[in-house]
Amino acid sequence: MHGKSITYENKRVFIGIDVHKKTYSVSSISDGALLASVTMRADKENLVSYLISKYKGADIYSVYEAGFAGFGLHRRLIKEGINNIVIHPAAIGVSSNDRVKTDKRDSKKLAMHLSGGLLSGIFVPSQNQELSRLLCRSRYQYLRSRTRLRNQIRMRLHQFNFIPPEMDQKLTKGFIQSTIGLLPKDLRFDIEQKMETWEFLDNRLGTYNKKILSSGNSSDLDARYLTLPGCGTLTARILATELGDMYHFSNEKALYRFTGLTPSEHSSGTKLRRGKISKQGNPVIRHTLIQLAWRAVGKDSFLAAKYKTLSLRIGRNKAIVAIARKLIGIARSMFINNTTYKAPVKMS
Repeated sequence: MHGKSITYENKRVFIGIDVHKKTYSVSSISDGALLASVTMRADKENLVSYLISKYKGADIYSVYEAGFAGFGLHRRLIKEGINNIVIHPAAIGVSSNDRVKTDKRDSKKLAMHLSGGLLSGIFVPSQNQELSRLLCRSRYQYLRSRTRLRNQIRMRLHQFNFIPPEMDQKLTKGFIQSTIGLLPKDLRFDIEQKMETWEFLDNRLGTYNKKILSSGNSSDLDARYLTLPGCGTLTARILATELGDMYHFSNEKALYRFTGLTPSEHSSGTKLRRGKISKQGNPVIRHTLIQLAWRAVGKDSFLAAKYKTLSLRIGRNKAIVAIARKLIGIARSMFINNTTYKAPVKMS
């Protein structure tokens, strides 16, 4: 018995794609009903062919999480007329009774949230923009590795009581060199090996810094960022590379979401509480802005006064995040209004 073929003409079909190295888990929803949930090999052309042939005539909307696969799949889906968005992996929470992770469950959840209009896509750069950011991203990875290594050395020295309990400042090479002769043989060997790695990472960072600076081709962007207090040539180059002129951000909220400087929100009944920053955005630009904010409060009296007031009320870390958020909001305004930085008389 042959049933009537299903038509999707003028219907909206929502697709959740859970992307893995070897497979795609794909779930489809339309009019609130689950249409299909399949697993296929991870091949862009295979997926496009499946969606176009199975849901012929439909308006297809799809979503997947940002990750190792990058944006190649997104660009292919868009080229085929499929309305795809890419979301941050932390954009969909996990409830306490739904902690078992399965590919099909993840793809169904993506499709369900997409069909309910609950998802917002992140900004997807062009391939050229993505390539231009490669050096900044690799530099940040080395920077993180150096920070982790410094923390490992600190923990070792603290473990064997070679760091005084009251010492809370950043561990320096000078302090380690002044201490290393006092260490027991095995501990000294361990620290010396780690110090060699530290030296290697410093050299790598220096090489990337030079390359990033020499690759600058947006002098007008750099020059405008350089007017921000505390902003040096490397920071300006990173901001120009990662953010450009910021015209692609429709408003400050979208900009803050991209940088991850938006406070996280927790709802309980009718109450909404704001917590730490979401960190769902770009870690490279967030780190750069936090470092810039620390320098800015030492350079600009208005920002210093604002930071002092905030830190007494909400603490130093939250206060510096607020300054970073304010700084990047001011920078966006500079580009929109074709101006350079001027210290505000009053900051809200």
